[in-house]
Amino acid sequence: EISRGAAQVECGICYCVPKDPVRFCNRGGCNRLVCRSCITDFLASPAFAQQKTCYWCRAKNPPPPPAASAEDVRAAAGAADREAQFLSCSSRFFEFLLFNHVFQHRKGGEKPELALLTDLIALLAGR
Repeated sequence: EISRGAAQVECGICYCVPKDPVRFCNRGGCNRLVCRSCITDFLASPAFAQQKTCYWCRAKNPPPPPAASAEDVRAAAGAADREAQFLSCSSRFFEFLLFNHVFQHRKGGEKPELALLTDLIALLAGR
C-alpha cells in the first residue's frame, strides 16, 4: 500500500501511518497492518457486530489482532519519518511557489493584504 503522504505503510481505515500498529485478519493475503485504535473502533461498530466479517476480505469471524512485530513497528516508524520529510519538502515547495510566482507577479505591483499573508504563514506553519 502506498500512502498519499509518501509513506509506504498506511492504515487501511484512516489512511495514515499506523499509530500503535497491529496486524488484522491473518488469513491468506489479508494480514493488514492498521492502527490499534482504528481496528478497535471497527470491532466495536454495529457493522462488525452484525456481520462479524473482516473489513477487507470479508472472511467470517476474523481472529483478534495480535501485537505487531518489531519489524512492523520499525516499518511504521520509518513510514512516519518519510511522511514527515515529504510534508516538510512540500511545505517548502509551496512557500517557494507562493513567494516567487504569486506575490511577485501581482497586477499593478499591489501588495497582498496583510490578512492573506497571515493566513498563509499560519498554513505553512501547520497551525
